[in-house]
Formats: sequence, structure tokens, C-alpha cells
Amino acid sequence: MKIPPIKKLLAVGCLLASALASAVYVRAEDSTYYTDPLAGIYEHASISPKQRLIVSYLNKDGSMRSYEVSGKNATDPGTVPERVTKLTDFGSLTQSDTCHVFSSAAAQGNILSTVHLQEPFAGATEIPSVPQGVQVNTYFVMENRNSKRTTTSAWIEMTNGDGRIGRMKITEFTPAYTVAWRGDTIRRHDPLIGSNINHDLIAYDWNGDGYSDYLLTFITATDNDGQNAKVRLAVIDGKGLYEYLTGSSQTRPSVRFLNGEKDTPFLTGDKKNLVGGGSFRKPPHSCRTAIGDFDGDGRAEIAVYFTKIRGGNITEALDNHLVVYKLDKNFSATKIYEIDEKPCGRWFLQGDSVGLAAGNLDGNTSGKDQLVLLYARSSQNQRHTAINMSILSYQKYDAKNLDKTFSATVSEKELRGGFSPLHNMIGGARDTVSPLEVQIGDFDADGYKELAFTFADSGSERCKLTLNIFKWSDPTGNLDVNTGTLCAYNLDDNGIVMGKNGNAHHSFAAGRYSYAGTAASGGATVMDQLGVVAAAWSTYESQQLCSGIFTWNKTDGLDRKAFKIDPDMHGAYYCVPRAAAADIHKESMVLGTPLAIAVTDRVDLYSAIQAPPRHWDAVSADESSTLSRDENGNAIADVFYRLSGYSTKIDTSKSSSSMVTKSDTHEGSAGITTGMKVGQFNVNGSKADPNFAWSLSVANEHAKTKTNKKSFSVEMDTSATAALDDQLYANTCDATVWRYPVIWPEDLRMSAISDDKGNNVKTQNFIQYVVPERVGGNLFPVSGRNASWYNPNHDNRNLFTYPRQLKQTKGYPGTMKDVWGDEPEDLTGLLLAEQDAVYFGNVDAASAACSINTAQHKEAMEKNKLSVTTSVYGGGDIKPKAVPIYVTIYAQLDGNYAWTHSCTTTSDISNTSGVSIHWPGAAGYVSKSGIAPEQLGFKGDFGIYTQDDGVLCASYAVRLLKDDNSGSLLWGPSSPYRKKADPALNLPNRWYSDGTRNTLRSGGYVRGLTFAVKNEAGVKIERSYSNTGTLLPTNAKIVGKLRVFNLSFKEAANVTLKVYREPTASVSGVVSDPDLSRAELINTVNIPSIPGRDSYDESGYLDNWTDREFEFKTSGEEKAYWLHFKLESAGEELSGDNNYGYIMIATQNEGEGTKKFAAELVDPDKLPDLALSGVTVRECDGDKPGLETTLEEQIPLAGKSFNVSGHAAFTAGHVGTTKCDIIHGVTVNVVADGSVIGSDFVPGIEDAYNFSLNFAIPEGYKTPKEIKLVALSSQIPSAYDKDPENNGVILYSSGGSSGGCSAAGFPALAALLATATMVLPRRKGR
Repeated sequence: MKIPPIKKLLAVGCLLASALASAVYVRAEDSTYYTDPLAGIYEHASISPKQRLIVSYLNKDGSMRSYEVSGKNATDPGTVPERVTKLTDFGSLTQSDTCHVFSSAAAQGNILSTVHLQEPFAGATEIPSVPQGVQVNTYFVMENRNSKRTTTSAWIEMTNGDGRIGRMKITEFTPAYTVAWRGDTIRRHDPLIGSNINHDLIAYDWNGDGYSDYLLTFITATDNDGQNAKVRLAVIDGKGLYEYLTGSSQTRPSVRFLNGEKDTPFLTGDKKNLVGGGSFRKPPHSCRTAIGDFDGDGRAEIAVYFTKIRGGNITEALDNHLVVYKLDKNFSATKIYEIDEKPCGRWFLQGDSVGLAAGNLDGNTSGKDQLVLLYARSSQNQRHTAINMSILSYQKYDAKNLDKTFSATVSEKELRGGFSPLHNMIGGARDTVSPLEVQIGDFDADGYKELAFTFADSGSERCKLTLNIFKWSDPTGNLDVNTGTLCAYNLDDNGIVMGKNGNAHHSFAAGRYSYAGTAASGGATVMDQLGVVAAAWSTYESQQLCSGIFTWNKTDGLDRKAFKIDPDMHGAYYCVPRAAAADIHKESMVLGTPLAIAVTDRVDLYSAIQAPPRHWDAVSADESSTLSRDENGNAIADVFYRLSGYSTKIDTSKSSSSMVTKSDTHEGSAGITTGMKVGQFNVNGSKADPNFAWSLSVANEHAKTKTNKKSFSVEMDTSATAALDDQLYANTCDATVWRYPVIWPEDLRMSAISDDKGNNVKTQNFIQYVVPERVGGNLFPVSGRNASWYNPNHDNRNLFTYPRQLKQTKGYPGTMKDVWGDEPEDLTGLLLAEQDAVYFGNVDAASAACSINTAQHKEAMEKNKLSVTTSVYGGGDIKPKAVPIYVTIYAQLDGNYAWTHSCTTTSDISNTSGVSIHWPGAAGYVSKSGIAPEQLGFKGDFGIYTQDDGVLCASYAVRLLKDDNSGSLLWGPSSPYRKKADPALNLPNRWYSDGTRNTLRSGGYVRGLTFAVKNEAGVKIERSYSNTGTLLPTNAKIVGKLRVFNLSFKEAANVTLKVYREPTASVSGVVSDPDLSRAELINTVNIPSIPGRDSYDESGYLDNWTDREFEFKTSGEEKAYWLHFKLESAGEELSGDNNYGYIMIATQNEGEGTKKFAAELVDPDKLPDLALSGVTVRECDGDKPGLETTLEEQIPLAGKSFNVSGHAAFTAGHVGTTKCDIIHGVTVNVVADGSVIGSDFVPGIEDAYNFSLNFAIPEGYKTPKEIKLVALSSQIPSAYDKDPENNGVILYSSGGSSGGCSAAGFPALAALLATATMVLPRRKGR
């Protein structure tokens, strides 16, 4: 893994159970390593739009008005009052035939705003640069007209859901009101340009600043009589416009023309005969604009298509004209395509409008849009108008051959099967022409785009509006017209009634006006809907508008969802009403700047293979017992403790002994957080919102595409056997967790939950992705005792600690609870096979097999989901101390949908056929108890299953020990275990594998312990802290839970659990071992009774353990402590050395809020320092450290175990103004080629800590290329460690080098570990 530059990296430390994972918050610009899964879709726009159909029109009083056809859903009535722009808002104007608005256009744009949060997200109380929808309208006004001069002006206006933001006069150009041309050489015509649509407005962020820029297409003339008309394109800087309209800037926005005045003539010639045929031949005055990413570079190009006027005679065919421009971030345009012949089509009569749209019709993965040209073509002698289509695809830009940039996939093909409009155009300057409105969208929700278009038949009786939808049978194969179906609908039958006076004006906009279905019923059904508005005749001066929203599919046809009539449209001036799909009410799903958490060296546990049950103990016994005694006079209980060949092994198919895991980006999940405490947001249940569900699915598809290169497969050899200890198959992985706060819609931003005090509060919702960045390539199994994060309930060296039934084993399918006490959402646990009542003790060799019906479980085993947590054996706590680097929070990453519950890995375990117990036979076993092997036997169950978090487990239960009818000196009536009770703690390191007592500090470590925090209302917060060492908050009420066993057949009565706390002390600068004499008593728990093993009553067999809670309050200072546990009982005990144990805990502050920090305040000479020193390697006899050695001397290493010890020292210092007197969450790991094969966790170090941990390379495995020792801290990153070079030591390298090394130099174990968090800046580019 390449470590990002420190100046671009901020970190938060996170402790995953054993502190084998650490987390770092990263900035967005670290894109060389970290991939933002939603980059490109959340920064400047909504994830998926939710729009309303907004209609803008000229009212009969001369004002421009806008109304909403529907409400939040298409079926809701539109109740928002009309927005009014009076004619006087454009100056001192009075409506007349020579003064009115003659053209308008509308589009949705985006601005960026700062959103203030009700609850902090990642310590931030506000999110900057959040996209918000606005509606922008442009108006062309005729201010005055006489025989000599026509005065016009252009205006642009911006509104949102709260009202008008502002308007501005565009002074850089004046739009043409008429276009003058001559017919039959001498007849001069200057019809109103508003007879058709030739003024478009398109919003797109071309300069990448997050604000939509606005492209205007219009006709202008160089003189006052409408001659020399040109098609002009101008782009207005959106950010400058918004700032000018809001008054935050006095500088007018820039207006840049894309083409020169001579570049794109709308007509050619001056006083020549431009159109032959006199009044019979009139041009359509049609000009349309569309944008699309034609070349697949992620930026939109601009296409302009118009009916060009040029000289000729009555029989001449007049070509349409097409130009495509590419616009850079400085608004400089390059013409990349121009053609005015085939495939552009031709016009012949006034009704021959053109239409234009762009979209990915064939579903290509390159992201290239096609350009669709529609044009009406009248015959010379008849009034029949055919609709023809051409489809153009981008090829390659050639500046010298602009007509070659695109090629025609479909060229000038007539669309058949629909209505044929009949145009009966009446003479006169105010005649209207039907526009040809074209939209592309997925209208039937099948995943492919359809082509929709509208036109009006201006017949002699009245106009009729026709909606046509062309659907291709297989758009991926052929887009030709012969491969699809044209469905045509007369909207007159659906309430969209047009007028009788020849007004053919209408407008059409596709959009997401509603979301059908609910997530709870299987997900939202989302399709583009069709919004139309048409002018309907009432009187000559006043007409009504009919508008509606429709859904469509090929089988059911059109279904009208909304309908509205406005009675007050002006009928005389023929200003085309315009429809736009826009979200100005913040109803679309908008996500805020993400929190990125880089998790380094997370441990993924893939498989836990338990060693078969054994037993070793030394207990007091009376003189009647004939068991052998140790040097202290205690009877030895040895049940196959050193039986060679007694082991568990995963059985695999003959072709493979491997498990294959694949890590991919996890699909987005939803969560809630107060600050950083995470809970579940139920996107799939009663709180479901179809808008949310669909937006999440859109985001998921984008995330998969964006991170498709972040996929890793690892094949693991599962041939190792578990004999003297459990074997764990775990791998290290780097991942980045991306959390995006939900900003809009506002009703989905927050969720109501109960806080730690029992109060109802609203908390921030977010969407989360987990992206794998690196997965270790080699995998070595690790012994359970060598992994500090492994926390089973049993001790595999004591039969009394095993449960009686397999379903009582930790992690059995269906038994897992998350840290909130709920079942995880995606339970994948599956019992694959089990074997009951197996007898352990046969004299002869045998092998008991537990076989899986692989055919029955094939699919589940091939796609077994794995959680990124270290399973139920780990627990979970992430409590970093805050170091104020830029912006700091006190992170609490736990609970549902925390990164410890987000699945990124699936494992193919289909090669696993079962599990076998290899039994070498007891005939030759010489028990240290001094009794025959047949007296040692017991019955048990074993099985193989996947936990609910996906971990593959082979587990054991001990069914029965006590045997009243046998002569066994160990289990029968004369057994010492029947004479006395034995209350005990789970101390798995109490005995070495050779049967001698472990008197080192590690021998007293307690397992089976969890903690929870109790709130002020006395309610336990459902999160647990579980580890061999634990971080707890300061000034908190803590509830601990400890499992206490009775390791005998006799009831233990009147047992007392005493809990002590001892501040750690240092001797010569090194933390001394725990000393009960220095500890204070903080709680006493009375345990009236613990049943003996194999005891039963009328309800059945009783458990010989109890889980007891105890409470204490942590101090107000950050400090490390030893927590001592001591059991006392009134009666005699079998053993006195299993009732006392300890763990280390540390306290740290939390919840202090946000701090600011200036990076320049860091003084390198005053930084704290974590360092390893005095590192010594010893060869082990089993698991007992022996003589000092080096790994080079022990090659090959397979089958050998070692101990490494030394000091992890901390020197206090300052990070900025914050003094660090204690370092939290230190893990010392032994790493072999990326696999952690040994670890020791220290929750807090104030001076130096003497660590000691074992590691081994199993039989049959090759010697790793490199073995390293590295110290990681969840508090201080290497950037703020005074000397990161002293954090690691190379223990062995095949290249021969050894010695010190920097933790930051370890690809798999980068010391990017701090507690600063930062919300990523929103990217400014596209």
C-alpha cells in the first residue's frame, strides 16, 4: 500500500476488538489511493432527482407566471401559489401589441449552499457546498416596435421553493423579434420569431465550480428589420450569476458567446430570393439545443439543430443544419462537427420543425451518448408531414474534416405506425407552428431508454396534441427504426385539449415526478414520467392551459397521474408555454461531504477451527485418590493433554484444500449517528421511503462501477490442523469507510432514537460504503492463544468449560447479537453438519467425520458473506483519544452499520466437505494422572457451521463427563471433582502445553469479560467493550459482565466475586506487573450458587457457569489501570490458583466536541514518541519460552514456535497545544508476509510496557519471506510520532536484513493511526 502524503492525510484511531485494525480519516484529494465510491454524482447534484412539473406561461395581464402541476408526488395536487413576474419588472412597460414578452425558456439549475445540522456529523455542525435546486427562466421582451425599429431585451431570473432569488437584464445581446426574408424575390416577410421554439435554456456545470452554468440559444439580427439573422449561443457563469442576484457580489456574471456573429447564420443572403413560392413557402423558424457526453470524457458537449433559410426556388429542398461544440472550463468553445446535408434532413413547409435529444440509447458502458435528430418533412404537393429520425454516434474529432466527427447509425428513416399530422397553416404573421419536442428516458423501468416526442396537428377544426413513444426491441443490438415499435396517443383523449384558432404551441418535459412502490415491498419502481402542457383555445385574447403528467408502458399504454387547467394564458401573442422538470423544494436525495475512514490492518477472521477437547488440571485430593501427584501434592488430571495426533482438520474436496475469499465494495447501507455513535436506519422497513430506496440503488450501481478495480481475491490453504490450540484463519485488510450524511430531503435527514440518557433525540442519517483497498496475499493460521483479540468462552485445556450442547457454543447460527442487542440485518449463519455423542477415548485409532451435504448448501457456501468484524470472538470497541489536528472529534464507531458490521468479503467455502477428528488411539497414551486410558473417556458433539457474520467454525461441545456407573478414577464416584467445588475464572494461559504452571503475567489474563456503559437514567447502553485489554470512557458508570465457572461436579455455594482497581505503577520506567496489595476494592458480587457439572433438575441439565454483572465508575483522568478479579468461597476448593486473574484497562476522555488546530503549531521536537526496544526472540517448547535465538538460526521455521518480548515505550509530548501524557490502544503485532500471527494489546501506556507474545509457523507451511514486529497506536499517527523509525523491527528477511524499520514503511501495517477526523472538502471539478 502506498501511503498518501502526510500533508494530505488526517487520521482517527480505531480499535477493532484486539486493536488489530486502525482507522484514518482521509481527504478527497488522496485519490491516488483512496477511491470515493460516489465521486461524480453527489458533489454538485442529487443522487437521483425527484422533480415537479413546472409550467411557465404568459398570462393575459402581461405577466409571466409559473405554476406546479402536482405536489410532492405526481398524484398530489399542486397547491404552491403561482410565481408572478410582472411586465413592469422589466422596466416601465405597458402591455400592448408592441410591448410584451414574446419568448421564454426554463431549466433547473444547481447552486451550492451551507446547511446547518441539528446534530453534529463527524464533529461538524454545518456542511458546506451542498447542491440545491433552483429554477432559472429567461425572458425575451419586446419593449417597443414601430416601422423603423424594434427594441428588445433579454432577462434571466432565478427562483427556489422560497420564492424569487433575483433577476438580471442580459446586456450582452438583444434577441431578434422577427426574421426577415423574401419570397419570389420581391415579397418581404417578417413573421414573428415566436411562431415556433427557437430559444432554449440548458443548465450544466461546465467550469466545475459546483454551480450550474446556463447556455442560451437564440436568434439575433444585426439590423433592425430582422435581416441577417444568426443562431447565437451564449453561456452565463452560474456562480457569478447567483452571487450577483443575491447581492454577495457587485460584479456582473460573465457572458461568453460560443460562436461568432458570422459563424452560424440562421439565413443566408441579404435581399435575394431566399424562399421561393411567395406566401406558399414559409420557413419553420425552428431551432433546438441539446447536450450530451458524446465522446465519453465525462463532460457534456453542445448540439444545435435548426431549419436554415437560404436562397433557392420553389422546388429546392432546404437542408437543416447541425453544429456540435465542445466547451472547456473557461467557456471557450471548439466546433467539432458541422453539417447541413444528410443525415440532417430537410424542411419544405412552415410546419417542418426539428427536434433534438441526447442519451445513451444502446446502454453502452463507455458512457457515450447518442444524438437523436427528428425532423418533420412535408411533401411538395400534399399537406402530409412525415416524422423522420437520424441517430448519430461520435467517432473521432478531426479539425480538418468536421463532417466526420459523427457517423449516422440511423440516417433519415421515417418513423411509421403513429399518427400523421396534417398541417393546415393559415396565413398571417401570428400563425403558430407546432414545435417537435423530443425527450429520452426510461419510461417503462426496464433499464433501457425510449424515445418520446410530441407534435400538434393544426387542422382546420382544432389542434390535437400527439404523444409518441418509440421503443426498441433490443437497443443493444440495433437502433434502426425497423427494430422497434412506435406507440402513438392522441392526448385529446386524455384531457389535454388544444384550441381551435390554430395555436399549436405546447411543451414537453420528461422527469422523475414521483416514485412508485415502497422499499418494504421489494424496492422502489422508478421510471421517467412524461409531463406536457398545451395551449387550449378559449377566446382569441385569452386561452387556457391544459397540463398533465403521464406514466407509460407498452402493455398498458398511458396512465394520467396529474392534471391541471390554468384559464388565463394570453392567446394573442403566442408566447410558447414552457414545461420544465425541476426540484426547487429539496425533495431529491442529496448527500453531504463524506466522512472517509481509512481502516488499516483490519483483521478479517475467515475461519476458526477449534482444537479437540483436552484437559489438564492440578487439584487437591484426599488420601483415597490414587491419581498421581505433582510436586505440591495436588492430584494431576490429564485427559489426553499431550496425545500426539489428536486434532481437528477441515476436510476438503480432492481437487482443492483451499478457501477462496473475494473482497468487493459493500453495497450502501444506511445508518444514523449522533456525533459518531452509530445505529440502524431502517431503509428496508417501516421507515422506508421509495425515493431513498431508489437513490440508494442508484448510488450502489455508481459505487460498483467506480470501485470495480478495488476487488481482491485470496486463496487460503486450509490444511493446517488444530491440535494443542485453536487455529484461526485471518487476514489483514485495508479498507476505506465512506459515510455520506443525508441532507435532502429534510424529512429523511434525521431519525428519532433514545439517547444515552433515555431522552428522545433526532440523529443524523447517513449512507455508508466500505471499499477494500488492500488484502493480504498470504495467509498463515494463528494460534488462538497467540491472538489477543480471540475471546472464546471456553478454555480448550479444561473440559469443564465447554458447553454441553453445540447450540451453546459461541457464534452458533442464529445466536449472534450485535452491540445494540439486535440481530444483524443479513444473517448468513448456517449449520452445515454435526455429529452427536462421539466417544473420545477409544483404545484404537479412529477418525470421526462430520460431512457436509455440499449439494444442499452449494449456493450458500459459494457466496458465504463475511463481516469485517473479528466475529463474536472479538467484541468491539473503538475509543480514540482526540488529538486536535485541523478538526477533531471523539469518534465512537460502533453499533449497527458501523464499519465493523459492513460486509465487504465473501468466501467460497464450497471446497469444504466437512470436519474430522483425528484420533490416534489411546492405547499407548501414558496419562500423567497415572490411570489407564479407558478411564479418561468422555462424550461430546462436534459440528461445522458458519456464524451469522459468515465465519466458518468447527466447534465442540462436551456432552457428558460424570459417569456414576464406571470405575473411572477421574469421572466416577471416587473422583476428586466429586468431593469439592471449584469456582474459577477463565484463565486459558494458566498452563503451558507441557503441563507446568505459567507464572508469568500472561498466566493471569482473564477472558470471557465484557463491559457496557450505564447512562444517567440507569439504562445500559447496548454497546460492549470486549478484549484482553479495554478502553473505557472517563467519568462513566461501567457495567462489567464476567463468566464464573464451577470446574467440578459439586455445587459451589456462597461464592463472592471481588473486583479491584489498581493504577499502573512503573519501576525503572517500566510498568510493573499487577499487584493486588496495591489495589482498591470497587465492587463485591455475591453468587449464591453455581451448579456442578452434569447437574440437572426437572428442567434438564444445568449450566455450570454464571455470567455476573458488576458496576464501577471510572475516574475523571486518563490513566491505565489493572482490574483484578478474585473469587472467594466459604467451603474448600479443588484449586486455589484459578480464582484470581486480571486485565489492563485504560480510560480516555470522550464527548468534548470539536476543537480547532493550526497545523503550523506542530513542533517536531516536542512530539510524543512510541518506540520498541530490547526486542528478544526465544525458541519455545510448545508454548513455553526457552533459550534466546534468532529466526535465521531456526530455518526452516515450519512446525516451530517462538516468543518475542521487549519494551513498548512512550515518551510524552505535544501535538500542537495538546499534551499527550498517555498513549492509548497500542498493539504489538508479529506479521508474516501480511498475516498477523501474534499480537499483544495494551490499552494505555504512560511509560514503558514489557510485552511478550508467542507466534508459530505451522507444519507444512513455507517459511515466510519476511517476519516483522511492529507497534501500532490508535492515537498517534506516524506523522505525529517523533521518530516513527523506532516503531518496528524486522525479525527475519529472506534477503538477510534485520533490525529497525519504520511502521510507516510496512505496506500492510502503515502507522496512519491518529484521532483527528475531517470532513472531506467537496470536489470542485467534474
